[in-house]
Amino acid sequence: MHVTAPSAVDELVLIGWAALHRSLYTVPAPTVPLARARGLSSRLDVLHKNAKIELLKRSPLFEGCSKRELQKIASITDELQLPKGTALITEGERGREFFALVQGAVEVRRKGRKVAALGDGDFFGEIALVADTPRSATVTAVSPVSVLVIVDRDFRMLMRESPSIQGKVLTALAQRLAPETL
Repeated sequence: MHVTAPSAVDELVLIGWAALHRSLYTVPAPTVPLARARGLSSRLDVLHKNAKIELLKRSPLFEGCSKRELQKIASITDELQLPKGTALITEGERGREFFALVQGAVEVRRKGRKVAALGDGDFFGEIALVADTPRSATVTAVSPVSVLVIVDRDFRMLMRESPSIQGKVLTALAQRLAPETL
């Protein structure tokens, strides 16, 4: 089956959705209807869900979760395609999203100085899911990127509904912070 490249209209819809989503407007993500409109089969949707689970499993925040728990986490992700030059995170602003980089490259800068380059399979912004703190860096796409996004509001609701996930995430956070607190 042939899948066409996103049209300019599709790209504008996705960019507009991302801007509204970041401004805390509740707007359904257009990516699923657009994918179905292009004729993707349900088999490909299942493969896509498994790919999401595999990517999320690599995050230190979720590595202790079972496949069923990862499926729940994957169900609250949105996939976005964003153009080169998009600022995904801005230093000093309140964080609301966690990002898993599916494809593409981003640059991480603190106080204007490049501190890291991230690529396929990397993660950033996980602290925003559990703490209301300003972002410590700016992350900008240096190529077109495909990202999975989890927003804090959906994540907190999932934590309330799934205590087993909550316990594993808190354990992972404690393990990451422990060396810094001594």
